[in-house]
Amino acid sequence: MFATETRDATYALGGRLTDGALLKTWGAAVTGGWIVSQLVALAGVGSQLALTAFWLIGSLVPITASFLWMRSRTMTGLFPAWTILGVTGLVASFAVIIQAISVNETLILGGLWFAGPAVGFLITASYMNDWSRQLYAGAAVANLIAAVLVVTVSSFEAFYFIVAAVIQGLPMLYHGTRLE
Repeated sequence: MFATETRDATYALGGRLTDGALLKTWGAAVTGGWIVSQLVALAGVGSQLALTAFWLIGSLVPITASFLWMRSRTMTGLFPAWTILGVTGLVASFAVIIQAISVNETLILGGLWFAGPAVGFLITASYMNDWSRQLYAGAAVANLIAAVLVVTVSSFEAFYFIVAAVIQGLPMLYHGTRLE
């Protein structure tokens, strides 16, 4: 699917959306989102509800790009898997924030946002047939470790957003750059 070849897909607005461009879109959104989250946390402004809404709105661009990209390809397990993981994470986050469920916030707002990507990167690694298999397998392991750390080491909460930017966004940016 994302092997080392670059395939172009014509999309609705008449442009070209390559595999590399899609990966860079996701990588930039994820890296930027986590950096903004870290800055908001350091500044002590805003609420968890506002930050989660920011993620919902911020994810619309890469989700739309993914939908357009998938229109020109056969449906694979990657798009549905990542969609399910993202939607589940957002629903769980909003549910905890509005207190619809009573769960430790760190478990959902921290642990789940590392555990979900760990699963997603593991699934992604299984689709790869080149060097990127190790990239995504490494990202899966790093996210699993971070999921454990965020719920067991309280001091990790102070900087886990920046860790997420590195271990979630940068692998996609790197892969996207290699494909262009």
